Amino acid sequence: MSEYDNDSTPGLTTFSFDAFVTGAAVSKSSPMAGFGLGDGRVALVDPRTPETPNIVSLGEDCGILSFAAAPKSGFIAGTDDGRFLKITDSGEVLELLSIPGKWIEPIAVATRGPLMAAGAGNDVYLFADDADEAPEKLGPHPGTVTGLAVAPGGTIVACAHHGGMSLWKLEDGFSDPKTLEWPGSNQFTAFSPGGRYLVCATQDKTLYGLDFETSKQFGLTGYPNKVTSLGFTADESLLLTDAEQAFVAWVLPRGQSDDAVVFSPIEEALMTAIAPHPKFPLAVGGFTGGVVMLADMNKQTATPMTILDGDKISCLNWSHDGLFLVGGSEDGDGFLLNMMQFLGMA
Repeated sequence: MSEYDNDSTPGLTTFSFDAFVTGAAVSKSSPMAGFGLGDGRVALVDPRTPETPNIVSLGEDCGILSFAAAPKSGFIAGTDDGRFLKITDSGEVLELLSIPGKWIEPIAVATRGPLMAAGAGNDVYLFADDADEAPEKLGPHPGTVTGLAVAPGGTIVACAHHGGMSLWKLEDGFSDPKTLEWPGSNQFTAFSPGGRYLVCATQDKTLYGLDFETSKQFGLTGYPNKVTSLGFTADESLLLTDAEQAFVAWVLPRGQSDDAVVFSPIEEALMTAIAPHPKFPLAVGGFTGGVVMLADMNKQTATPMTILDGDKISCLNWSHDGLFLVGGSEDGDGFLLNMMQFLGMA
């Protein structure tokens, strides 16, 4: 069971789950927070009664590899025993896909619309949230799909693999994808909020991107570590990443400024998670040592929000309306922050 722990920070509730926090998210139909854990459990936390999480097991000898909010309600998870699952706000577990012997690791959803995607080996499977229909299959791809993103409106599915990116335009009726030849092992992938940009991080500390408006591709280099988390500000003017000792922001579109904006460094720490606010020019960054910082992107300054007892932050995520922030660490700590209370507005 998780242990409820109070903190002096207004609006903050922290937990100890005793398992790696793979992902954290907030349901789109309610303020229910979900934490996907490496030991196969999901912790569901109602902000009104955070001291009593609902602990749901996804099965024995099962590990959660990926976790996110579903497009309409509840949550989705990919597991190391080949299952793609939906977890409702009340804790009901629905099996959407089972492929024994495969890992379901990359998953993605449309921010506008019901589309969900899950990668298994060289293939990607598409689902509509709350629809009782067999999934569509995309693939096989040239290699294992290691990164996955869905355009905000659900019109394009981007599948990262070794040597490039396959772009499936669903309005073309699942015809052959467009291939972007990006060298190396392409992994963490994201669309910008309006769908103008697609960016992918690679194993060799490089980012590749595509500007759909101009059809120009670009590369971003200079990182001392591999990027494992990235996101965009709400107005699509900045791309934010981890992998540095500070906040890193690239100005978009490329060409306006060649260098990254770097600010608010923390000595002897490395940023391991980044989450831009969905509405305002704010972002939170999580570091080794358990520090979570809140950044004002206009002022290029950041202040501490909380510290998770020296743990490395493994995930950060905002609710779709930006009113709640959730996160977790590799050592099993998690937190839920009510931003209205944190800012003294409730």
